[in-house]
Amino acid sequence: MTQNISMDNNTFNTLKDPAPEMSNVSDVTWRKTPGGREIATKFAPTLKRRGYRLWLVCDGSPDDLTTWESFMAGLSDLSETFSFVDHTGDSFTARFLADPVLVDDEAGDKLIDIDIVQVST
Repeated sequence: MTQNISMDNNTFNTLKDPAPEMSNVSDVTWRKTPGGREIATKFAPTLKRRGYRLWLVCDGSPDDLTTWESFMAGLSDLSETFSFVDHTGDSFTARFLADPVLVDDEAGDKLIDIDIVQVST
């Protein structure tokens, strides 16, 4: 039912349903020149992108929600990168693509949808 990921050495459970999203994304930016021509700047080869639904159990000491909140506080409003180990054991430096979405479940635990991308170093 669950599998683990790690963010800055904090381990979190992820649900297998919905399944983790794994893809690669280009590290390219397109922009228009003053003459209207579009040009691309390639910064790095493709980057790893991962999406998960975290399951935070809200009992015990410390509980998963406390660990999550402490981890998030260290990211300075998502402006910092972090070390990441995905559910297959692949590790890389990452950042959030979007704000995590927190959802209450009926058991009082928390479900959080996250979307992260590798940072080229």
